[in-house]
Amino acid sequence: MRKALVVWICLILSFLLPVMSQAEPVILRIYGKGAAGDWDHPAFEASHPDVVVEGEERLGVENPADLATVLTTREAYDIYAVAYDMADFRAIMKKGFAYNLAEDEVIADHFYKMYPFLQEALSEGGKVYGVPISLESFHWGCDLSVWERVFSQGRPLPRTYDELLDLIQWWMDEGQALHPDVLLAKGTEDIQRSILDQVMADILFTYPRDVLPVSSVQALLERMVSMDFHQLQPLVMEEGEEGSFLLDTMWNWMQLETYADDPVCTPLPLAIEAGYSAKVSAQMRIFFINPSSHHIQEALAYIATFLQNQGEVYRILTQPGSYDSVENIYVRSAVEERNAAILDWKEKASKKIVDERSASDTISILEGEILSLERGKYLVSQETIAAYQSLTNHLLVQGYSPLLGNGRQEEILHQMVDALQSGQLSADAFLEKLTDLIEKIALENASST
Repeated sequence: MRKALVVWICLILSFLLPVMSQAEPVILRIYGKGAAGDWDHPAFEASHPDVVVEGEERLGVENPADLATVLTTREAYDIYAVAYDMADFRAIMKKGFAYNLAEDEVIADHFYKMYPFLQEALSEGGKVYGVPISLESFHWGCDLSVWERVFSQGRPLPRTYDELLDLIQWWMDEGQALHPDVLLAKGTEDIQRSILDQVMADILFTYPRDVLPVSSVQALLERMVSMDFHQLQPLVMEEGEEGSFLLDTMWNWMQLETYADDPVCTPLPLAIEAGYSAKVSAQMRIFFINPSSHHIQEALAYIATFLQNQGEVYRILTQPGSYDSVENIYVRSAVEERNAAILDWKEKASKKIVDERSASDTISILEGEILSLERGKYLVSQETIAAYQSLTNHLLVQGYSPLLGNGRQEEILHQMVDALQSGQLSADAFLEKLTDLIEKIALENASST
């Protein structure tokens, strides 16, 4: 009886011990947004089956105050995925709320190959605190094919806001009558306000870095509010007709992929005055690691795996170098299908299965489709890569500004711009109020740190 009992105990333990010896899986908690792809990385799941990734869906827009609360709570996360500007990531780095990612060789290798404007934004004191998830930069662009049609005799692209205003004035005086099928600018119903808002962004994001040419800004604002933009005529087309546009006020410089029917825009970096460096702000979503995480190594592995599995477009955006065009694999597949169909129709015609007229008509349609598809053969062309690389020296990552975030300060700025645009506030009075507002916010921030 005793021997039988021992045998049964041994059998039971032989089943239980392997289960008991299995380690509990590591739970890696990520603060972010599922729609942004912050925790959808199958390559990590495949290479780290012992780690369970849990994404915490954060609705709405981040702001420094809310994020600071999350960072200091007992329920803090291992990895954070946030918008660089709205989270005020520069302050996060300085306050020690981010872990040095350069301790991981894979991350460091990727990071130090990145463009200087990205390295500057994501490092502090020789340490690396974040990596880009995605990038975008909405600014002015020009459809060169339309430009060359409108200015067949040649005209240089505008490189300053004054030159842009020269173009707009010419368009109101002559251009729109000569080219009724062309819209001057898409992306806005109020081109004057679009320019004012862009100048405001330039002032706010270059002001801490450069000496602002106040007299030039004042003259620019005075000219802008004195122009009668109501002379701009809407595009009137017959039903079924398609118009074209000369400028795009909201073209994403960092959306490198284009498709067959997309117009190819050329970026227009606009300076406040001739000889003044044009700077264009880029918005960035980033990963960073909580230095208090109990799973630092797993968090580093997550970000390293993310970087290792990014495609060619990500590398083109973030790292200088020589790149081939990026092919659209769906176009290649569609072309192969149509070529196969053409061969099939030819064979059927040769065997008298279908009449030659039907075969010829169908083959002509398929060949036309192939020509159309071939125009979108590349997702990213050599021309697009070269244009982007030539303009990276104009880019800087947009930091946090209470004047362009949610809240009372942004409302005050909008009211000031409204008053300037309507003529209730002069350009010099506007700049004086703006300077006072910036200095007031700076003092409030200094007293709260």
